[in-house]
Amino acid sequence: RMRVQISAVSVVVLAGLGWISTAFGQGNSKGPLSGYDRSARATVVHPATVYVGADGNSQHVTEVTPGHEVVIMSSNGDWVQVFANTDTPEEQADQPEFAPDPAPPESGWIRNKGVVSPATPHGDVVLYGAAESFEDQAAQIHGPKDAAQAAEMLYLRVWQYFPDSPLAAVALWRSADDRWQIDKADIGTLPSAKEQDAY
Repeated sequence: RMRVQISAVSVVVLAGLGWISTAFGQGNSKGPLSGYDRSARATVVHPATVYVGADGNSQHVTEVTPGHEVVIMSSNGDWVQVFANTDTPEEQADQPEFAPDPAPPESGWIRNKGVVSPATPHGDVVLYGAAESFEDQAAQIHGPKDAAQAAEMLYLRVWQYFPDSPLAAVALWRSADDRWQIDKADIGTLPSAKEQDAY
């Protein structure tokens, strides 16, 4: 009987370890990039206007906010042609932005300024520094509305684009912490949060 109980416990423990290993394996698959993704994916560290052509006087298509991704198609001097996804929900910042979606990304041109890809020299430092700046802005009383989300997403890009960087682990932690702070603030605005007992 004792052997049967030990065997049962062993099965439960091994099953639990298998689940944990699978969960972490799936999480790690979102980190390092390779092939097409590594060469084409990029993000911006400041708002970037998407134009119809490589000309600041051409029609505006949309705007890419810091941390959101673009896929670079070609370049022309100081301009890059991109597919820009601006519709990704905030709560899914850790999901691939260019997964199948009913709303196709916008196509156009943005200035090649503040665009960071996995091939950008010292890009991890650039992204981390920009994320810290937005985090500081979010802590201010009258800081920009989307500063916290920009910080969260830029920290996440450090880990995704530069998984071998010394900054990758702390950037991932800070991204998760920023997301927790955002969710906590959102929950605090719900009517149910104000209806709880004082204690």
